[in-house]
Amino acid sequence: MKLMLAVVASALLFPLKVAGEEPKHAWVVGTRYESAIQLEVFARLEAGESGYYELSAIKEGASGRSVNRQAGSVPESEGEVLGPISISRFSVETGATLIVELVVTSKSGSVYRDTVQFKGE
Repeated sequence: MKLMLAVVASALLFPLKVAGEEPKHAWVVGTRYESAIQLEVFARLEAGESGYYELSAIKEGASGRSVNRQAGSVPESEGEVLGPISISRFSVETGATLIVELVVTSKSGSVYRDTVQFKGE
């Protein structure tokens, strides 16, 4: 039973791999909380690598447009999933759109990207 729980838990931490596709090295998970979206940033760099991330969130709706940017470091890892390395929450009113772009750059210069979009409900 413990082994089964460990397998399920580890499967949830890694993004799914589609046949022929490389596993993701940077991704954003969004969770709805009423009229807000909570964003969690994850990264998986090669063993011994560190780097930095840049997160950009653009919200457009009836009340206008806003741009939020943040950046930070990604600590050295042993190739495991790190995170969440950042947690942010944005209000997204009905009819508004939130577009989020994550860029993670390793110290060796590898660049990984993820873009997600959310609609206000």
